[in-house]
Amino acid sequence: MLRSRGIVMPHHHTIIEKGLSMKKNRDSSDLAARIEKAASQPAGRNSTPEPVLAPKPAPTLVSSTSAAKAPAATPVVAIAPERPKAKKTKPAEPDTVPITLRPSSALLSKFVIKASERTVEEGRVVSAQQIMIEALERSVL
Repeated sequence: MLRSRGIVMPHHHTIIEKGLSMKKNRDSSDLAARIEKAASQPAGRNSTPEPVLAPKPAPTLVSSTSAAKAPAATPVVAIAPERPKAKKTKPAEPDTVPITLRPSSALLSKFVIKASERTVEEGRVVSAQQIMIEALERSVL
């Protein structure tokens, strides 16, 4: 909102009143059709997206002379798309369950201090949560 001499004037009216509008994207109707088609299909791994078609080439003019024949059709060899490189996956972690702990401020401070000491020792970040889990594992009933 704009303030002018104590009068509050909403600024969104000036944009609407000027009649500004965005240009329509030339591929928007094609995109809308693809989205609508995809929405009508069931979701899952078996559904594969349809490849995007290349734009059609411009029409060529036909010459009446025989010397300007169209080039002979050459066989089109489809090149297999390159597969993306295998992503590096983390080693499988043990089965865990999310829980919420509410330690006192003093207890949390102890874990944070211990975590910062271990971070310096090991040269990698060690969280207070990891320290808590290790303490729980040592004191298993």
